[in-house]
Amino acid sequence: MHNTLNKIVDEMLERDTRRKREARVSAVRQVTARIRRITLSGDDVDKFIADPRAQEPASWVKVFFPWRDTLAGRAYTLSGIDKLARTFDIDMVLHGEGPASNWARDAMPGDKLGFAGPCSGGFRLLPQTRWLLLLGDETALPAMRTILASLSAPLPVLWFAEVGDAQEIQDVDCSFLQVNSWQIRTRHFDSVMNSPLVQAVSHCELPAGEGQVWLACEHQIAAYLKARFINEMGISRAALFAKGYWKKGEANFKGAI
Repeated sequence: MHNTLNKIVDEMLERDTRRKREARVSAVRQVTARIRRITLSGDDVDKFIADPRAQEPASWVKVFFPWRDTLAGRAYTLSGIDKLARTFDIDMVLHGEGPASNWARDAMPGDKLGFAGPCSGGFRLLPQTRWLLLLGDETALPAMRTILASLSAPLPVLWFAEVGDAQEIQDVDCSFLQVNSWQIRTRHFDSVMNSPLVQAVSHCELPAGEGQVWLACEHQIAAYLKARFINEMGISRAALFAKGYWKKGEANFKGAI
């Protein structure tokens, strides 16, 4: 009987996660030249931020934008929640002419959009973890920041981030950082091995003890790094989360590593 009730609750939560809600833009801030922070509010947002799953590090939502007489959906990590103001933020990378970038460039207070979630971002600090490595490109920065903010006890953290130019580097305020490394894309790499993130890992000396790795970036790079951490660097599968947030040459990528 208890298992049956749990299953019913799980199904209700799953339906709630997929339910499309409405939000309105309450503020827009240009974080860097290529990143706009969109602050969202509304009745559905009030209910959403009360959900404990929305408070989890790296949790994300699917956001729906108007696009050619329909709605286009894209996944975004929550970059912040303000319970007092009853709002949440998403950081949108401006690139190309896709529905999300075009919408974000013109977004202003009062604009409406749809969203669904929250969904898990794949991070849970393991009891045996003695150090943490966070690695990602612009699309992963909000998740990496919320993971950092979730750490309550001192833990050595290695941070590797890749951005398009030096103006995209952001301040990271955390006393736990043992390494704070920003990699600049000086050109469009033509192979995974030329990726700045791959090069950074190649020259990285991991601390002693059991570590945990969370990484998200371009799909092929994430797949390569996942295999390398497991096969060459001694990271167990249980201590590794790797996700391709996007795939070169493919719009609205959906796929597992």
